[in-house]
Amino acid sequence: MACGPVRFSCAVLAIVFLLLPSRLHKVGVPYVVERLNYHHGNLPIGNAVVQFFSAAIGLAGGLSIGKEGPAVHIGATLGSYLAEKAKLPQYGVETLLACGVAGAISAIFQTPLAGVLFAFEVIFFEYRQRYVLPVLLSSVIATLVSHNIIGPLHIFSIDAITSLSLSLDLFFACFVLVVFIVFLSAVFLQTQKNLWRLSSLPVWLRFALVALATSLAAVYLPEALGSGYLSLSRLLTGELVVYSLLLLIFVKTVLTALTIGLGIPGGMIGPTFIIGGLTGVMLPSCSTAL
Repeated sequence: MACGPVRFSCAVLAIVFLLLPSRLHKVGVPYVVERLNYHHGNLPIGNAVVQFFSAAIGLAGGLSIGKEGPAVHIGATLGSYLAEKAKLPQYGVETLLACGVAGAISAIFQTPLAGVLFAFEVIFFEYRQRYVLPVLLSSVIATLVSHNIIGPLHIFSIDAITSLSLSLDLFFACFVLVVFIVFLSAVFLQTQKNLWRLSSLPVWLRFALVALATSLAAVYLPEALGSGYLSLSRLLTGELVVYSLLLLIFVKTVLTALTIGLGIPGGMIGPTFIIGGLTGVMLPSCSTAL
């Protein structure tokens, strides 16, 4: 049963964060953006170390978090550290920071273009022409290194892609998909906003609530645990049949928002990708039923 690892990882994280000073509690993509905008891109090494081990503990315990956010923090910190050691001006700091972010995303997904887009869209909120070449080079090199060290990533196995003809039914299905994704996004964001009000609660209490919610999910719907790549892949290949895909989507959305909103140091990119993928898998069955 997965309840044991969940409770153990939450307990370890609670102890770690109780012992650490509050300045080391700030991790993740929002922290990278904050340091870039208000501290000239200077990212302390200590926070990245906390991010690495806390994310590893959370992922090992099966918590509903992603590894992409922690990777971005660590990649950005490496770029900032190298810029500081080389005594580069602000332009150089921002360039290496963007290279670290793009390289982190590219290494995880082996998608160079996604790494470049993430660095500009999420971290800088704008495209800067003078950064494009070094960021692109960093992204491509990170993809090559990842491909040679861990091999090609085959997260989803799709045997054949058939061409679809445009029809009214296809248009309606896409429209329903967009509306449902917007609804899930609203639920996700509103849940997180409500949970941010509980940030004044003790760390052990917030993490205990995460352990309780995740343990319940582990008992009744274990497919909602972890990043979710395996569950989606098994659904696509027909190896896994979930009695209520809609329930899995809703539980995964609320569980991820609750886990991150209560302070577990993990990413939300991977789980949100899986939520969108599960929604897309659900639509054909709903269309057939209708």
